[in-house]
Amino acid sequence: MRTFVTDSPEELAKKDARLNVLDQAAARKVLSRRVTSNASESLQPHEHIASNNPELWKCAAFMAGRFAVKEAAIKAHPHRHLTFHDIMIERRLVKGEVLGSGPPIARIRGDEGEAEDTTAMVSISHDGDYATAVCLGSEQCNKEEET
Repeated sequence: MRTFVTDSPEELAKKDARLNVLDQAAARKVLSRRVTSNASESLQPHEHIASNNPELWKCAAFMAGRFAVKEAAIKAHPHRHLTFHDIMIERRLVKGEVLGSGPPIARIRGDEGEAEDTTAMVSISHDGDYATAVCLGSEQCNKEEET
């Protein structure tokens, strides 16, 4: 009987070039211990990344918001049995001047037999380390159930 030794997920991630966002040595250093900026104040790893690499922090916040809104859409439409691939987050076209990039919407892939995708109103909020999202969903009822 042969035994196969496989790498842990962390070791596989270190070897995967697609996940090489941070320099691996810096990532290990940041994640292995607290980083001290001065004698009285110590920063958590996420605070260190936010202050030293703001572009990476913006990317992480964006991805966290997208994850949160897809989770909210899945929970708002339990009858659909959605997956992350069934939901696309887009910007709604708004006439006139808008602040930021405009309000997001969730485009939900149509069920088999449905000709069009549906849209859902969503809201994404960021507060420090947290991303939260809300999705308005509706349950479709059959005409037979109403009678």
